[in-house]
Parts: sequence; structure tokens; C-alpha cells
Amino acid sequence: MIDVSVDTLCLVSKLNSSQISEVYNHIDFTQWNGNKVWKHCIYNKEEGYYIYFIPRGGNGKWLGKHYNIMILLQKEALLNKPAIIEYLIRASEWTIKRLDIAFDYYESIDRSFLLRSGKSKFKPYKGTSNYYYYGDRNSKKICHYDKKNQLLERKNIVIDEDVLTRFEVRLRPKLKDRHLINGDFGWVQNELSTIKFVANSGVITKHLKTKEDKQYFRNIKRRQKQDWTSIPRSNKTRIRKVIDEHAIDLHEECKKHGVFDQLKF
Repeated sequence: MIDVSVDTLCLVSKLNSSQISEVYNHIDFTQWNGNKVWKHCIYNKEEGYYIYFIPRGGNGKWLGKHYNIMILLQKEALLNKPAIIEYLIRASEWTIKRLDIAFDYYESIDRSFLLRSGKSKFKPYKGTSNYYYYGDRNSKKICHYDKKNQLLERKNIVIDEDVLTRFEVRLRPKLKDRHLINGDFGWVQNELSTIKFVANSGVITKHLKTKEDKQYFRNIKRRQKQDWTSIPRSNKTRIRKVIDEHAIDLHEECKKHGVFDQLKF
């Protein structure tokens, strides 16, 4: 891995009437228009934050039962901690609604391997290499794509490297679990520990000792739907053992790159 960072953090809170009044006194919302769901929306793309305050009726009625303010923070805001965000974080207790962690590396996406569950969905997009991977009721989604190409298409940014790939884990914890922004992040470790990802699958092939195991693995990697049913148990055990041994420890990479420090306010 070359870089690991928080790409997006979404926080929500249910303010009481006193806290709502304090926010109105501190922030001038008159210059900001709302939308169909929220009465007030503040957008600051340069500093990387978005604030949504007081849900409307209709589409926003359900939201109001659970939270009445939502903050969306991108990498720039998490690194620089704008004053308005610092104020809001201190004003209440915040629950994590969404946490996207980006793992960037210099390998072609075609060389990677992700061990997939038969119950989860694999959805290619923009060609056969980029993909989403998720479950219907899963608390996480994986988005794996050509980052170099995305930078060129969306931002007209050209990088010198021949290849740059992003493996992005998008966590969506249930609000009832109450994962607080300044609380324990053990739940993130639990989520990441279930992901078996290898950036360069050649490492797996190299460490498989028999030609038969190597061929079984190539067949598995080649298929969009990983079907292990036809593979004998002994071969399957050996292959999965090698995958486990060489899968990237995503939680350890997060600690190494200070991801959890980015989440401290």
C-alpha cells in the first residue's frame, strides 16, 4: 500500500431545542438555500465539508426522528478541521453514519484478488476491471477502481505513475449501534478483518506449491462469480491458507497511516 486515508466521513446527531438555538445563534444560515429534504445546506467544496440542518416534512420526516443535523466531511476537512466543524463537533454527541477508507496502491487492478462470499454481489462498472462488491444488508461495500483514470476524467489531473488503483471500503454502521466519533474504533477492525484482499495475486500463485492448486486458483480468479464447489476440500484448504497469509492487514495499514488520528476531534 502507498497511501491510506479517510475519503469521506458522515456524522449525524439529534440536537435538542437548546442546542438548535445555539447553532442558529452561532451560524448565519440566511445566505444558504436548503433543498427538498433539509431547510439549511452549507456547501464548502474547497474546504471539503457539507452541513445539512433541520429536516423538512415529507422526505425529511423520517430523518427527523433519528437525527436533525448531518455533516459530510471529506479528506481536506478531516486534515484541516475547519472552525465551523470544530464548533459543531463540540456542540453535541455525534454518531458515525458512514466511513469511507481509501487504500491506494501502484498495481494494476487486474492483478489483484478479493476473496468473495457467495451471498454478496459483484457488480462491474465502466468496463470489466472496476467493480462494486456488496451485500443486500451488509454494513460495508467495496469499490475498486482505476484511480489514475478517475483523476483524469473527473478533475483533468494527470499523474506521472503508470498506474494508480484505489481499493475503497465504505462502512455503513447501523445508527442503533451508536458508533461515536470520539469513541472506540474496534468495530472498524472487526469489519476490515473479514476482507481478504491481495494487491498482486502473483504472490498467491508463487506460494502455492502444486500445479493443481495453481490452476484451481487461476480458474477462481478468472471468474466473476467465485465458485469453490468443484474444488476438492484439500486443495481449497491449501489455497485459502495462502490467501490468508498474504492478504493485506487493512486495519494495520490504517493504524500505520494515522487513519484513526484523522477521526479525532
